[in-house]
Amino acid sequence: MAMKICVEFMSGNVCTMEVWPEMKIRELKEKLKASHRFEDDATRRLTAVELFLGGRKLHDWFDVERAVSVTTENVQVVFSLDPPVECVCKSAPGCEDRILFDVRIPEGTTRIEATAFRNCRHLVRVATHESLLEIGDVAFENCSALLAMNVPESVRKIGWGACKGCSSLTDLKLPKLTEMGHEAFAGCSSLTSLAIPESLTEIRTYAFYNCRSLRNLTLPESLTEIQAAAFSGCTSLRSLRIPNSVTKIGSEAFRGCRSSTSLAIPGSVTEIGYCAFEGCSALERLTLPNSTKIGRGAFDGCRSAIKLQLQFSPAGCDFCCMFLLKWERL
Repeated sequence: MAMKICVEFMSGNVCTMEVWPEMKIRELKEKLKASHRFEDDATRRLTAVELFLGGRKLHDWFDVERAVSVTTENVQVVFSLDPPVECVCKSAPGCEDRILFDVRIPEGTTRIEATAFRNCRHLVRVATHESLLEIGDVAFENCSALLAMNVPESVRKIGWGACKGCSSLTDLKLPKLTEMGHEAFAGCSSLTSLAIPESLTEIRTYAFYNCRSLRNLTLPESLTEIQAAAFSGCTSLRSLRIPNSVTKIGSEAFRGCRSSTSLAIPGSVTEIGYCAFEGCSALERLTLPNSTKIGRGAFDGCRSAIKLQLQFSPAGCDFCCMFLLKWERL
């Protein structure tokens, strides 16, 4: 069914015309050339097309030709390539002003670039394809209505702050990720469970900072480092199992995880950063190996810990365990 839209060009020219579902941008060009005087605008690539539905505005700020389908029921925009070629999903300024609920990333897209859907506060669902390899920095930052992020197995890299502030995100799958940026999922306060894939060897700073609803966490045996504040503020985390492969736990890595009742540090760990487990006030049992370095205040505020098992002399460790009530040497 045909509908009327306004097309606004980067030059400032505006025109109103009839379009139909599944209309392609090249068809839009031809229609513009046939019926309007803006020939210069119509013949060059339409790198900034704005579609207005009532008072609601949708943008296409991409530099490749795409088919555009618009439905008035839920204001859905579908981008698809014709013919399919490798492409990049680029930044879309003004996203915070859109009523945009669903996005389907076209097959053939290899990368979602930095800031692509940043501040799309109404975005609920994102559909991707196995061609996708990378999600750029802050690509979905502050998409506060986004419910799920099912990353395809093809994706190897998620950039810095990619899903930071996605406060409604409850379902997250990261099947074969090899690189995850700092603050990638910080502030995802509705996330309840998380399994880090075997393909990942480090969790970077603030990666899951303040994921306050996170209760269940599975860390793989491939993991070697948990960086600073990676899980700080995860106040609902019930148990902390550190894999035998981990050699370093960064400063404040699990600070404020006040629901965890037990913690066993494996012998592989050679360094525990300052305040790493500060404020883990529910800890009842704590096992420490002969670690080479324990940072100041690493266990401050562990007021419920009634038993501490040490595989080394506690001399000089009083500053890091000052609130523990009982210890014994293994």
